[in-house]
Parts: sequence; structure tokens; C-alpha cells
Amino acid sequence: QVRLKIAFDMAQAGDPEGAMGFVKVGLDAAPNNADLLEYYAGYGIAAANKRAEAATGDAGAGLPAEAQALYREVIGALNKVVGIRGDSTGVSQLRSLVVSHLALGDAVTAEAAARKALALHPGEALIWAQLADALQRQGKIDEAVATLTKVQEIQPDYPNIGLRQGNWLVQAGRMDDALPFFKKAVTQGTDPNTVARMVYSDAANNGVRKENWPYALKGLLAAKSFDVNADTKAELDFWHGWTIYHQSMALEKPQNFETATRTKPMFEQAKALFAAGRPFAQKSNVNLQQIMDAVDTYIEIETVLIKRGPRQ
Repeated sequence: QVRLKIAFDMAQAGDPEGAMGFVKVGLDAAPNNADLLEYYAGYGIAAANKRAEAATGDAGAGLPAEAQALYREVIGALNKVVGIRGDSTGVSQLRSLVVSHLALGDAVTAEAAARKALALHPGEALIWAQLADALQRQGKIDEAVATLTKVQEIQPDYPNIGLRQGNWLVQAGRMDDALPFFKKAVTQGTDPNTVARMVYSDAANNGVRKENWPYALKGLLAAKSFDVNADTKAELDFWHGWTIYHQSMALEKPQNFETATRTKPMFEQAKALFAAGRPFAQKSNVNLQQIMDAVDTYIEIETVLIKRGPRQ
């Protein structure tokens, strides 16, 4: 008990790995003591999370080896607890087991552990949410989305359900399916600017940056369907204009009466959108005047071609 008290104080002082060490001495003497195993796993989760959080600033580094080792220690301890306690294993221990498998990227085992836990505790919303994460990571998107709906049925105030469902569908390239969930998220109190920027981010990454202009346009129009503030609207308007502008340049290349008739209204639309996006351009140090001059040049070219009329 003295040793456990010291371990507790160490963990509270920010040294969960030190606390593990104190408990480990007890486990060396009594390796099948379920209480000690639970303490060990609890401090292990805290230690692994701390190691993982410390590495988040190193972009692309992934989960550090030290954190991985700690999560494996947690899994080993908790599997022993389950073997000892069986169906009486505590909910928090079962949740920690699933979390550890997810942290290590083992979504298949995480799913199995979550399903076993839910067989004992079917009303645990957090474990249902963990199951949804495990399913999503395996690419089982529809099942994952449906599982989050189950979470909300159990706990209506569970945060960000619609946002997560929509985001998962967007990541799977299913924007049309995602929009109803995003709209549901807004009706449930999510900031529409957050939702719009999430949709826009997909349009930017998979549309604008890849010069896939139809994809970009679809995403930008979806983002603009939300009631956003002036700053977000200006940013969306600018990139909407940018997308229309590049579509127009591609379409006008034959430079004949037909293409001019088609693209002149598009260039004019792009110009209006750039004007609406001026606040964003100014904030981002974009030389908007140079862009507007280029658009005006295209409009002049199309005007001349239209005046010439179709070729006989």
C-alpha cells in the first residue's frame, strides 16, 4: 500500500513511467495480482499518451518506439486482467485495451476487443465510438458511420458525431454522402465555418492542388452551401474564382466563336468571384490586380472572337 501511494503521487506529479516502475516491483513478486496489473496498465496508458503527445510536434514521425512499447505493456497487463477477472473486468480496463490496439494501428484486434467489451457492456457509448474508429481504419466506412449513429442513440450529446461521419465519407471520396451528415452536424450546433472549411480542405487538396477543376468546383460549391462568416466566404469566393478561371483557360484554347461564347461568361464569373474574394487576397498577400488584369485580357479576347462570329 505504501508503494502504491508513492506510485500514485509520482503519477500525479507527472511521472507515470516512474509510477509503473514502483508497481512493477510488486508485480515481480505477484505477477497474477489483478489489482496491481490494473494499476500498472492505468499508469502505462498515461505514460504512453505522454510519450505520444511529446512527439506530435515532429510532423511525420509517427508513434515513437517508447510509446509503442508502453502500449504493448498495457495490452499485456490488461489481457492478464481479462484472463483473471473474465466477465467482471471493469469497463475502463476494456476501453484502455481497445485504445492501446488502436494506438498501435492494429484496427482488426481493436475491433475484436471492442466487440467483446460490448457483449458485456452494450450501453457503453465510448466503446461503440472506439469500434467505429476501428471499422473506419479498416475501410469499412458504411459500418463505421452506422456505428456512430448507434453512439448517438445511446448518448445523444456525444460530441461531433455528424462531423466525424461526414469527414470519414469525404476521406473516402463520397462528398455527396457526406453532406447530409455535415448539415446534421450544423443543426446540432457545430460551427458552419468549421464544416465549410472541412469540405473546402478536401476540395483544395484533391481538386485545386491536383488541378482537378471539376472536383474542386463541386467541393467549393458544397462548402459555400453553409452559412459562413465574411472571412470564410471571401476565401471560398477567391478559390471558386480561381477554379472557374482555370477551367475557362482550358476550354478557350481553340479560341473560336464557339469556345468564346462558352467561356466569356465564365471569365466574367471568375472576375466577380475574385472581386468578392478581395479581402482574402489582401490578407494572403496575393497580387489580385495581376490576376484581374489577366482575366480582363481573356474577356477582351473572347469579346473580339464573338464579334467576328462563327466561321463559315
